[in-house]
Amino acid sequence: MGKTKKKRCISDSLTFKAAIFAIFMLAIIFNIYSLFFKSILHTGFDISSSTGLVSLFIESSPKIEILSPLNITYNFSIGQLLILDLNVTSDMPVDDGSWRYRLYDNKHKEWGGDWAAFFPNITFNAFRWSNKLYVMAQTSSGRLGEANVTFFVFVNNSAPILHDLNSTIQICEGTALNYPFYAIDIDENENPLGLLKADITNYFGRFFVSTDPEDWNRTRFNFSLYSGRMRKGIGLDVGVNTGFSSYYPVNVSVNDGQYLDYKIINMTVIEINNAPSLENLSARTIWTRGENSTLYELIDVDDLENSLGYGNLIFNDFIINSTGSFVDLFNVSFNGTHGIINFTADNSTPLGGYNVTFCVSDTGLTNRHPNISSVCNQTGESITICDYFSLAITDQNRRPTIVKYYPENLSLNASGNTQLYFNITKYDPDGGIPDTYWYVDGLLKQRNEGNLTDELFYTFGCGYFGLHNVSVVISDGLLNDSLLWNVTILGFACSVPGGAGGGGGGGAMPACKSKWGCDSWAICQNSKVSLNQGLLSGEDYRIIKDNCNLENFNEKTCGFQIRECLDVNSCFLTSPGKPEELQYCYYTENPSCKDGIKNCHNGECEILVDCSGPCKPCATCTDNTKNQGEEGIDCGGPCPWRCKPVIPFFKRRGIIYGFLIVLLLLIILIIIKLIRVLRYRKTLGEQKKF
Repeated sequence: MGKTKKKRCISDSLTFKAAIFAIFMLAIIFNIYSLFFKSILHTGFDISSSTGLVSLFIESSPKIEILSPLNITYNFSIGQLLILDLNVTSDMPVDDGSWRYRLYDNKHKEWGGDWAAFFPNITFNAFRWSNKLYVMAQTSSGRLGEANVTFFVFVNNSAPILHDLNSTIQICEGTALNYPFYAIDIDENENPLGLLKADITNYFGRFFVSTDPEDWNRTRFNFSLYSGRMRKGIGLDVGVNTGFSSYYPVNVSVNDGQYLDYKIINMTVIEINNAPSLENLSARTIWTRGENSTLYELIDVDDLENSLGYGNLIFNDFIINSTGSFVDLFNVSFNGTHGIINFTADNSTPLGGYNVTFCVSDTGLTNRHPNISSVCNQTGESITICDYFSLAITDQNRRPTIVKYYPENLSLNASGNTQLYFNITKYDPDGGIPDTYWYVDGLLKQRNEGNLTDELFYTFGCGYFGLHNVSVVISDGLLNDSLLWNVTILGFACSVPGGAGGGGGGGAMPACKSKWGCDSWAICQNSKVSLNQGLLSGEDYRIIKDNCNLENFNEKTCGFQIRECLDVNSCFLTSPGKPEELQYCYYTENPSCKDGIKNCHNGECEILVDCSGPCKPCATCTDNTKNQGEEGIDCGGPCPWRCKPVIPFFKRRGIIYGFLIVLLLLIILIIIKLIRVLRYRKTLGEQKKF
């Protein structure tokens, strides 16, 4: 039985192997048939009657999934690095070196860089506000998979910080202040919405700040502190000769509606000595006989300090004859308001031409600011101003003459942008030097005196064309001579409308551009009561009421404020850019620093609710005080910088060094003590021997 069973197993095994071999051989035969015969039939042999089955496999693109970040909001603290995890997966194998990502800043509408290679499960730096992350990878066969996610990064609002604003600013009397400064607000709030504003508390109404930024770039907002011309005794309401040593505190602040920063500036206006001014006298001719023999002139003189009651004016004169010698012909006196020349020639008066120079000197300042030289470029000492005129004394007045001139051709053709040149040489037979007057189309453009040769440079400018004239007149005070050039201008168009020509070098004078500054808003008044009392017009009342309705202010709380705005450039033009001088406000009967309302009272306006202005200063990140939710003094919380980490007491470098020094001293003391003990023992041993 055993042998029979064994033979049967061997037989079954051989049968199984034979079956496998048969199937294998059939497969080979089928493949040979398909390769050499079936393919021939499918390439044109009886195509109409043949059929077949074709199977195609198309490899799909990998599906990328972004696990982190997700389409949610991520919260960070101020000053914390905006680092997020970048975790991704794919539903099929991709080349590890093919992963790429790119980040788009939705707020500023710009890319954060080119595609960057990465390996999954890394970290990256996000943008504040809205982000869009793109990720892609590809398989070994080149199939590309892509995914993207939009997420939001939120950081609490931080306080703006003022920069480049000195605690003391000095300007000179007679000048206007234009002091640029800036604020940094790391929140990146675009300011067209008015999210960052500057303000000023100003007791003198002469200094202003640009409320809205003049320009901005992400986190930097540029402002300026400015004024009109500082005038003595008018703009500052102070006496003369004080040195203007008083300080005028100005509180400049910048706020985002929730937090602010401010700085108190000491404005110092340095008094200067203003130079006196003299009337400009023209050439004169007098006779030694007859009614024209007297020279009588009242010379207008002006000095700001003298007119305000300070100091004296002193007149001097110098007269030189035709030989170059000084002569004592007459003196110029001063009656307190005018210089006076009163001289009558007679037969004994030498004939000829005289050059008369008369000067006036003021007193100067006795109390001078110590920085007057470095800031105002003057010493405050006495200033002398002189004027000159030519005097001819004759017994037979003869007409002055233009003896030479250029261009010699009195008819010219020129373009409007060509600079024209004219000159003359003149002669007075009576020995004087006539004055010269240049006119363009009948308008005086230039006056010359004291020279026998005079010249004019002139450009008509754009917008001028056709026939024009340039004329010159010389005069000795009694008799004249003149010359006229006819100029045909070939005009050219102005690049800027209204850009007309000008004289003495040409080109239009730039238009005056208004720059407005406004005082603080006055206290809020009830609009209905003011209307009934006639303090508010019906038109203004309706405007105020419409704005109050938008804010849901009722009749009891609907109020208005007024202020005064000044054009510091004094253009004297009605400008569409003039700020509003009337606005609506929330009216409360007794405004105070505890009413929870941002309002004006006690002559000032609060900057934020119930702080600054007439109230206690608002908390800031620069006041050396731990307030407004700060983690430390002026750090953490709303402040734009993190607090330094607290180092444990025994890990502080100073403590460690101190401990090591103490330990070293103890070791030294122990060594010294041991040396002394050993020496003592040695001494005792030596004594025992004896």
